[in-house]
Amino acid sequence: MSQRDFKDQVLAAVPIETYIGRYTPLKRAGKYLKGLCPFHGEKTPSFTVTPEKGLYHCFGCGRGGDLIRFVMDIERLPFNEALDTLARFAGIERPKGGRSADPNQRYYDLNDRVARAFQAQLESSDGRDVRDYLVSRGLTAETIAHFQLGASPDSWDWLKKKFPADEATLVELGLLKRGQSDAPYDFFRHRAIFPIRDVSGRAAGFGGRILPGSDNPAKYINSPESPVFHKSRILYGLFQALPEIRAKSAAVIVEGYLDVIGLHQAGVKHAVAPLGTALTPEHLALLSRYAREAIAIFDGDRAGRNAALKFSRLALDRDMLRATVILLPGGLDPFDAARQLPRPRLDELFATRFPAERLLLHEVLFPELFVSREGVDALPVWEYAAQANEYYSGRRPEWTPSGLDRRPALDRLYASLGELSRDSDRRMFLEEGARALGLDPASVRREWEERHPGAGAARSSAGAVRAPDEPGFPGGERSGRAPALASASVGAPRRSEKTDPWSVRVARAEQELALELLYAPELFGRFQAEISDLNFVDPHAEFLWRYLETRYLTGNLWTGAEFSRFDLPEETVRALGPLAMERAEARSDGETDPALVVSDLLRRRRRFEIKKWLVEWEARYTVADSVEKAYLLEEQARLLKEYTDLESRERRPGSLTP
Repeated sequence: MSQRDFKDQVLAAVPIETYIGRYTPLKRAGKYLKGLCPFHGEKTPSFTVTPEKGLYHCFGCGRGGDLIRFVMDIERLPFNEALDTLARFAGIERPKGGRSADPNQRYYDLNDRVARAFQAQLESSDGRDVRDYLVSRGLTAETIAHFQLGASPDSWDWLKKKFPADEATLVELGLLKRGQSDAPYDFFRHRAIFPIRDVSGRAAGFGGRILPGSDNPAKYINSPESPVFHKSRILYGLFQALPEIRAKSAAVIVEGYLDVIGLHQAGVKHAVAPLGTALTPEHLALLSRYAREAIAIFDGDRAGRNAALKFSRLALDRDMLRATVILLPGGLDPFDAARQLPRPRLDELFATRFPAERLLLHEVLFPELFVSREGVDALPVWEYAAQANEYYSGRRPEWTPSGLDRRPALDRLYASLGELSRDSDRRMFLEEGARALGLDPASVRREWEERHPGAGAARSSAGAVRAPDEPGFPGGERSGRAPALASASVGAPRRSEKTDPWSVRVARAEQELALELLYAPELFGRFQAEISDLNFVDPHAEFLWRYLETRYLTGNLWTGAEFSRFDLPEETVRALGPLAMERAEARSDGETDPALVVSDLLRRRRRFEIKKWLVEWEARYTVADSVEKAYLLEEQARLLKEYTDLESRERRPGSLTP
């Protein structure tokens, strides 16, 4: 079978409406099926599927294509991996010699068979003790089945006897271990079993928990590293959480299997956990494919706070997601919180999250000041978390002890700057730390620079983004990373590495979009869903948009006041200030209807996004195989048509981006 025939066979075997229906409910509307778009938030269905043509299209965000395009977009996969994902869904094997044939498939297949055996053991009479333990923890039969939990018997050779022909492979996977006599024995014995699946749903490994009364000191164990199991790159529960993570553009990070399962059972279905290790850069990179925010929940005891500080440092250093933190009273874990709190209280708990970098700053300045406050640990969980939010967000300066000796705190602040990899972060820590201590930021910065000559905080003259070859853009270079400690209610502006000309044009359109809505707040509800779903290129535009969105959603509305009146980070003000003045003047001159301006800017940004893709197309085409080349040609034709349509609909007002 040729590769092209393989693609056609896969598409013929998977009805497009069946696969897409896993992500959004579809209802018949004549020859079409309609539903809410899985790519952007909307309340009125604008997403259509045409089964007879095998195509989908969203009239809201403009996304469309065939089923392979859908998988590529929704799973963030390259062409061949998307095709393989559909093939696995259909139970079709890729022809031998195919470009993306997975040499590790035999390991996944065996792990799947082992997972089914563990599951059957749990359901048998011999699995009653494990089953009773899971039920005693409050897990329902539906939850146990959803996560495909299992049981391993109290035996040294149960698995070995179950799969005698696969002994060598089981040893490779670490499910059998070799003893001193070199005779293999079962790795998991008398434990509750948690299958660990990769992002595609394949069984990559297992976790096991001892039962109450066991004298085994290892409470939890995981499969050893293997060709398909790498703890630093897999998150427990991610496969089950993906639909909700995509819908909310956020992931909840907890510490253990039961934390994940308990939150899912309570309705918080975007929870995941690392596998007994600290969160890694690879974990954050994986989550950033599907979400914009990582919400980490930590126990308020010393171990939990240390984990929270490590998470905050990693998130700040890697700068992949907006990182926020929720603190629980000491001794309470997310599983307990999920069991004890009714859903309204659980929602209150998530509303108390605060930027992770604020935790890092305050713990440097005032170690354990919050948790040492009298009576705080006795508060109800949601009230404890709310007060932590008030404190770490900087809204309760009166909780700082009077008569504080600022010198040691300042020395700790200076010492912490060495852990930060970027000058912009160091500058913001200096400024925010000085304010928290009631000191003059300029004086603190000068002292730091005197102590560390040549390592002073970098200065940048940030202006509106401009394209070097477009005279219509105002002057000023694009800033570096936006400030890390920006706002208590919204995450910090992220650094953008996008410097190619078409990304610069996209960024300029984003800046104008955010500013137009700043001066026309009455339009916010009309365009909120469409703009919120944009994958922003410009960090300052995204920060301003999220700032306004937070105010809009909390009822803290504005009246189109001057840009300078908003409580925005200094770098964002510098970056957008000149353009904000330009937009304000244009509006005061009685420019065209603001709604038409916003619509044009959205179309213009999409045009530039398409241009960027078309520039990248040639590089992808030269290394693609014949099947992908045919697909790329189809995509090129579709996007060129969309580009022409967008271009013909624009009014091109002179004051906007050409």
